[in-house]
Amino acid sequence: MSTGEVVLLICVGLWLLRGVQLLRMRMPLVRAWRSYLQVVVAIGASGASWWWWPAAAPGVGVGLVVVLLILPAAFTREAARALRFGHRRLALTHAWLAFAARPVAAQRRLITSLEQSWRLRQAQAVDIDAAVASLGPLPPAEAQAHRLVFTSWTNDFERMAELLADPSTHAVAMGAGMASIVTMAVGETADDDALAAHAASLLRRVREARRGVDVTWALVMLAAYLGDPDAVAAAERPLRAEVPRERLAFALATAQQRRGDEAAAMRTVDAALAADPSPAGAARLRYRLAHPRPICSETEALVALRAEVRRQLEGRLVLSALALGLRDPAPLTWAVAAGLSGVFLWQTTQTRRFVFQNLALNAPWERAPDPYRLVSYACLHLDGGHLFVNVLGLLVFGRFVEHHFGRWRHAVIYWAAAVAGGVAYLVAERGLGVAIGASGAVLGLFGATVARIALDRDLRQSGQGRRELRFLAAVAVLQLALDAVWPQSAGSAHAGGLVTGLILGAVLMRRPKTPEP
Repeated sequence: MSTGEVVLLICVGLWLLRGVQLLRMRMPLVRAWRSYLQVVVAIGASGASWWWWPAAAPGVGVGLVVVLLILPAAFTREAARALRFGHRRLALTHAWLAFAARPVAAQRRLITSLEQSWRLRQAQAVDIDAAVASLGPLPPAEAQAHRLVFTSWTNDFERMAELLADPSTHAVAMGAGMASIVTMAVGETADDDALAAHAASLLRRVREARRGVDVTWALVMLAAYLGDPDAVAAAERPLRAEVPRERLAFALATAQQRRGDEAAAMRTVDAALAADPSPAGAARLRYRLAHPRPICSETEALVALRAEVRRQLEGRLVLSALALGLRDPAPLTWAVAAGLSGVFLWQTTQTRRFVFQNLALNAPWERAPDPYRLVSYACLHLDGGHLFVNVLGLLVFGRFVEHHFGRWRHAVIYWAAAVAGGVAYLVAERGLGVAIGASGAVLGLFGATVARIALDRDLRQSGQGRRELRFLAAVAVLQLALDAVWPQSAGSAHAGGLVTGLILGAVLMRRPKTPEP
């Protein structure tokens, strides 16, 4: 099996996962048929390209995934983010690009919703009923959920609570990325007993939810209403690329009020107002001072609930680095990815004979006993598909390791795994052979990721932690299967890098500092 065929299989697998995701959403066929059709066409086009034009099949498969699957999701996410940060033109541009790539009704509603939300964000007068009507025909519960979103910009929390009194609206809102809005409506209008009941429901959803900022932000807001300013403050850095500072300040001020520190809440709000927030953001901050929340009761049940929310939030913030986001700062990971790409471009200007003779790792060692080859082989790649797979793994697991181990530990794990993978290849290879590729180094980062999650008891016992461990196990099984069926795969180098990553991940993992007595 060639590298191109492996890349094509991965692309088809991504489309199959998209189909499973659509089935799990349980949307009526009359509304989702375009999405299903897109999945069928993409799989069919990938298969047809492999049948009639095998050389171009990997490019066709990757292109379909990028243009029809990754870009619409990325554009939709960027549209919402641009709106939150006050960039209306950029938000609409991204929304229209998403609609062009995936012309479904939901994308068109996004464009209309962005226009209405922008007006509300600027504190302009908007007829919310007319705004909902402008989205087109919707089921009653979904229309009420959109009404809830628009109302949230006005800080009319009593009206939000009335909308959520309808169980169907509540269910749609919780299932459609509005858990944070629901949490805010409950936190602003209900007593501690009702808040605890909502917390139990939210925590059940957290255990089921996949990656996504909404559930994480809902946990932050829940921690705020439970009076845990430390947990809210700890979420600022991981979420600052997703959540505006004015909302982070609102959550922190709420937590401080619930802990009885009104002076700290006033300082938090004053600092946020001085940073020139949006009109709607400023109105919400002033609302916080004008409507202070009472101190949270310290019953045994609420204290235990606060601790559980903190554990779940810490776990999601740690695991958020596994999501393939491009804004989180991970300069070393990006530098390595750029370096591998640059070396591959240089390779295209050289003959394969020159590259293999002078830089690849040759077995047995006596053929070319140059120590530098234990490093140089990990900078080379066989073809574009080989490079793509390794860079993708680097961006997922390298970012995680850089965030949670630090840059110098990242460098140690990466290069130690590369060298160990080379040594394992030389030891295991019985005949003449040549090895190139960063797979062993990337699998070292993968091993460190596994160690970081598996050795943290609270993390591995959380719902998200168990899902991520299952995801990592699936990656490991896929790698073992490829090593077994693909003659060009250097399984010994992969095993050497993986084991090195697991060991170094356990040794170099950051431990919490022990407080001084």
